[in-house]
Amino acid sequence: SAANAAVREIQAHRRLEEQIIAMILQYPVMIPEILARNLLDCFEDSGLKALAGTVLAATQEKGGASVAELISTLDDQAGSNLLAQLAMTDEHWDREDCERLFSQIEARQHRRSRENLQREIENAEKNNDVELLARLLRRKQEQAGKGLTHL
Repeated sequence: SAANAAVREIQAHRRLEEQIIAMILQYPVMIPEILARNLLDCFEDSGLKALAGTVLAATQEKGGASVAELISTLDDQAGSNLLAQLAMTDEHWDREDCERLFSQIEARQHRRSRENLQREIENAEKNNDVELLARLLRRKQEQAGKGLTHL
């Protein structure tokens, strides 16, 4: 059903976000790339986004914080448990794995952005809002020019 597909989509995206946090913990050499690509902006789960932000800030501040130090800075037990779990995942990271994960999360972000824009266009058409429709169509054209419609 559509509801099950939506739940699977949310779970898959949450898993990608968790993998980014695990990567930060286990392969911090990629932190500059995570920051340069603004990957936290792609996070949909606000709790995971906040956790990733906390981990990034602490890691940058101290030039690398231990997982125990990071956990001690968190107020919420669920976040602490998740951080401990992600730190212990048995994933092997290399630059290629990281790039693949970055591409996945960025592609999802671009697809979601396109879908939202399409919904806005449809609503503007429905409401006969010609000015808004013109602005939205220009934005869609700009995205197409950047190659974002093919992701």
